[in-house]
Amino acid sequence: MGRLIGVVSVPLVAIALTAVESARGVGAVASDTAGRNPILQLLYGQGVSSTVVRNAYTYADFIPKDWYTGEFLHSGLPARLLGSQVYHGNTVEHALHGGSFTHAFAYTLLGPQYLSGRGTGSSFIAELFYDYGYVGVLVGGAVYGAVCVWACTLVKGQPLRNGLRLVIVPTLLWAPRGSATGFLSTWLTPSVLVALLGVTVLSLAAALLRETGTGNVPKPALVTHRGR
Repeated sequence: MGRLIGVVSVPLVAIALTAVESARGVGAVASDTAGRNPILQLLYGQGVSSTVVRNAYTYADFIPKDWYTGEFLHSGLPARLLGSQVYHGNTVEHALHGGSFTHAFAYTLLGPQYLSGRGTGSSFIAELFYDYGYVGVLVGGAVYGAVCVWACTLVKGQPLRNGLRLVIVPTLLWAPRGSATGFLSTWLTPSVLVALLGVTVLSLAAALLRETGTGNVPKPALVTHRGR
C-alpha cells in the first residue's frame, strides 16, 4: 500500500509544484508554457530535458572540443591549486575555455542570445556521451546509480561521511539537467570543506565530552546482604 501511494503521489506532487511555480510567475513555465495547465507544463518540462540530450547528440561536431567531465577542475579548490583561470557568467571565454559543457553547449546553440544571459542547461548523459560515447553513458550511469545508493545510506557515528553524502544529494537529483561531475565540484568548494571540517570537529568534541562526563560519574556502591 505504501508503494502504491508513493507511485500515485509523486506525479501529483510534481504537478502541484508546477502549478505553484506558474501561479507565482517564476521559472521556465512562467514564459515557455504561459496559459497551459499544470499537466501540460510538467510534460513540457520533461520534453525540454530530453531535448538537451538530443541537441547535444545532433550538434556534437559544433561544440568546442574539451574534456567536460573534468569541469570540477575549473572551479573551487582544484582551480586554486592548479592555478587555472576561473570564468564566470555568459562570456565567450567561459564557453570556449571554461571546461563547462553547460556554457559551451548554450553558446553553440544560442550564440548572441547566450551572451545576453540565456542558457540551455546541460545533462550528465549528454556530457558522458560527448566525452566517452555510448560506453561512457552505460558506465557513467552505473557509477551514478552506485553514488546515489551510497548517498542515501547514513551511518550513525560518522558525521564526516554523512555530511559528504547529504551535501551532494541535491546535485545528484539535478544531474539529468546538470553537470556530470557537479557533485565533485560541490565537495571541493572551500566553504563546503570548511563546513564539513567544522561539523567533524564539533562532533568529535561532543563525543569527547560525553566520554569525559561518563567517566566522572561515581560508580554506585556495591551493597551486599549477609544472612543471619
